[in-house]
Amino acid sequence: MILRLPTIHDVRRIDVQFIADERGALTILDEAILPLEAIRRVFVVHGEDGVSRGDHAHIRCAQLLVCLTGRCTVEWTDGTDRASLTLDTPRQGLLIPAGIWSHQVYDRGATLMVLCDRSYEADDYIRDYDQFLAFRREMVPT
Repeated sequence: MILRLPTIHDVRRIDVQFIADERGALTILDEAILPLEAIRRVFVVHGEDGVSRGDHAHIRCAQLLVCLTGRCTVEWTDGTDRASLTLDTPRQGLLIPAGIWSHQVYDRGATLMVLCDRSYEADDYIRDYDQFLAFRREMVPT
């Protein structure tokens, strides 16, 4: 369970190690820069132009998003404030902690890699925005 509710300011950009030469490029994610305790799941989303994905929050799972090709705009909210960032290089990632609602809008040909600190758990998802707001209210200490 979340001990402290994150805000939009807890979402942060992560610089990813990137090495390029005439043969191509390497995008390197290792424990020196990974903000996750462990990587339990990795998946890749192949986006189509203008398609929106995500539209949910996690109760326990944190995610690191890295756009490998193309461009993907990530928008997030803590229920009060909103922010966004366009990921358009594999040189940076975006860490989204548990308890933040987010979605992504893809440009044609975008490929987004998502690294998760938990395995898939259906009950970890909040897919209804009103339920997300209720979850945030319930988590506020009295």
